Amino acid sequence: MINRNIKLKIFISIIFALIFNIYISYSDEKIDYIIDDNLLTINISNLNANCCSAYSIDYHINYNNGLITFTLSDTTTQKCRCNCNYDFQINLGPLPQGKYTIQILKEELTKFNYSKDKRMNLGRKEISINSPHPKSPLQLEFKQSTCKNSSETQSNDEYLKDGIEVFSNSTIGSVSIKFNIKETENINIKILNFLGKELEDYKFKNIRSGTNTVHLDLSDKPPGMYIGKILNSTGLLYRFKLIWSK
Repeated sequence: MINRNIKLKIFISIIFALIFNIYISYSDEKIDYIIDDNLLTINISNLNANCCSAYSIDYHINYNNGLITFTLSDTTTQKCRCNCNYDFQINLGPLPQGKYTIQILKEELTKFNYSKDKRMNLGRKEISINSPHPKSPLQLEFKQSTCKNSSETQSNDEYLKDGIEVFSNSTIGSVSIKFNIKETENINIKILNFLGKELEDYKFKNIRSGTNTVHLDLSDKPPGMYIGKILNSTGLLYRFKLIWSK
């Protein structure tokens, strides 16, 4: 009878977690907390997310219980067919003297084209601010890196109908290019302006046969229309147009 009651409680807990999918452990990332006088710096490394993700940050401080909650929300409505690792830096300060609990959450919301609202718990940490109460107002700074993946995401069981797909996300300065090749080889991707002047030449070695995705950082390029070329040792494989806006 006791075992049956325990099993029933476990089953109810699992159902509850599935229905009320609010806090989900998301423990693959590395989080560093740095205190410098009244300034709190949080470095989040290798958060895995969709290649087209563009995050915003919000925070709330409950001075009664010393809880500071940071919420990372993916605000892009564009979803690419690949995942990337991102780094984030959060700076908040100057904070009044005291003890705090730092809670970091990651959100995916239906208003940004997710299938349902989901909130994941990235980390929780106790900290102490020992400096006197500051006179200046609180300020928040937030930075998101571009996609860190330097290797290609390859899938031999998928073959693109037109041979190439291009996904851009100017919010984080990232362009993802998905394309097919027949054999393993070195690939060059050239970016030209609309007058045909070459602006960038990205080199990728030993790209495997099949469907691959590479990621380019175009954050330093002004808005406009660009031409892209994908070449191998024998010549042009693909040509594409890219409309870049900020």
